[in-house]
Amino acid sequence: MKKFIDSLVKDKKIAIIFEDKKYTYEKLIDQISEFELKLIEIGIKKGNRVVILGDHSFYSIALFFALSNLNTVIIPIASSNEVDINSKIEISQAEFTFKFSNHKLITEKNKITNVINPLYKKFYQDKATGLVLFSSGTTGVPKAMLLDLEVFFNQLKSNKRSYISLVFLMFDHIGGLNTLLQILNAHGTLVIPQSRDGGHVLKMIEKHSVELLPTSPTFLNLILISEAYKEYNLYSLRYITYGTEPMPQTVLNKLIKIFPNVKFKQTYGLSELGIMKTESKSPNSLYMKLGGEGFDYKIIENQLFIKSDTSMFGYLNSDNQFDKEGYFPTGDIVDQDEDGYLRVVGRIKEFINIGGQKVTPSEVEGIILELSEVLDVIVKGERNAIMGEMVVAYAVIARSENQAEIKQKIIKRCEANLESYKVPVKIKFLDKIIFSERFKKSRLINLEEKT
Repeated sequence: MKKFIDSLVKDKKIAIIFEDKKYTYEKLIDQISEFELKLIEIGIKKGNRVVILGDHSFYSIALFFALSNLNTVIIPIASSNEVDINSKIEISQAEFTFKFSNHKLITEKNKITNVINPLYKKFYQDKATGLVLFSSGTTGVPKAMLLDLEVFFNQLKSNKRSYISLVFLMFDHIGGLNTLLQILNAHGTLVIPQSRDGGHVLKMIEKHSVELLPTSPTFLNLILISEAYKEYNLYSLRYITYGTEPMPQTVLNKLIKIFPNVKFKQTYGLSELGIMKTESKSPNSLYMKLGGEGFDYKIIENQLFIKSDTSMFGYLNSDNQFDKEGYFPTGDIVDQDEDGYLRVVGRIKEFINIGGQKVTPSEVEGIILELSEVLDVIVKGERNAIMGEMVVAYAVIARSENQAEIKQKIIKRCEANLESYKVPVKIKFLDKIIFSERFKKSRLINLEEKT
């Protein structure tokens, strides 16, 4: 880790733009050193478990590197929900919490149990710097993953091309941390938005000539629906990477048409495994090859299993899920074509069970989105007394459209393109699609109250 920080060039090039203020690499390195001295003064030492509370900022990034220099276990938490924060502090057994108020570092000492998690004890035997990330927790208590931070730094490759990149994914997200490390490793510039509102993000792209935007399909579709892209000069954009959830083919086709000079690339990764190297079959294809050194995969009953050198050390609060060969069940169902390219179809936990027959929500959504009148849609399973579950579609349409007519169009479209059991039994309408703070569609929440 220290090797990575030492490799940063202490010069006047802009490293981070935060709150419209520009910070050079020289300033970043000085801030890391300042924080490191302060941490030593506080008494932070090797192995301490430390929370960084808050999202990306110049100061949280500098603190992250200072803590890694001291070989601590870093626990970034970007949530603003107090119950969620306290739960994660308890699960991770964090000894200290750091946060910022008007850019001033505030330290809190946490009360923890005397019985340290056995996984930590095992980790401390031969590891230096740790990282704890949490799952989304949409179906219950979030899983806490312990990772070897040194592995992440060691797998960074030298990159001659440095980009001006907007960091969109959150500070406690594997994708957000990957963007942070990759851009700084290449001596590029990180642009940190003050909000993830579509208009603000596009404004930042225009203002700071952003070249790379890593984001989610849900956010990109929101941009299309709002047509906010028409209000800004986005000619600096060269690359848009998307991941975290399946991309609808219809949305990708629209994006390519609207941004003909932008290269779109699908990414793939899990907190448990790290970020994989991907290669798209073609610019408008959702099929990709997964590869890279220290990586392998297998497919069992259409589920993707991955073995990676960057795999987590283990769960702090859940049983090990790796099989005897070291492969991890991703929970992602995939198609594989004759050339070996993979397409992520959906998550096992989101499948709809219709009397024993499985329905993939994204497949039904893709058909419905082919209708020009439908701006967005969420398909999910809901309880049914006879079949166990039924397919329900929640659609967003333009206010000028007639709901009764759109219902009939959706049904006819689905009947013509899907097996009968996949056709939605109910079609309801929303003013807007419900998504998480991480800009992923929320299929597992109750949408009845939203209609």
